[in-house]
Amino acid sequence: MNEREFDLIAKLIRSRDPARTAARLVIVSGYSNKEAAEEAGCAYNSVTNTVARFRATLRDIVAVFGRKAKST
Repeated sequence: MNEREFDLIAKLIRSRDPARTAARLVIVSGYSNKEAAEEAGCAYNSVTNTVARFRATLRDIVAVFGRKAKST
């Protein structure tokens, strides 16, 4: 997922900080969930749940609208 896709999904699911920041670190920057939780100052479970919400939303969007670029 790129930055632009991430920002759109964050808006759609009304994601809030610090979980949004942690999810960005995982999804866009390649951090582990544990590293992102420590960096963003939130619980590991919060990161895991938020990352799952972002990825599920992307899958739903791709399923409905298709996608030219490769999904991650």
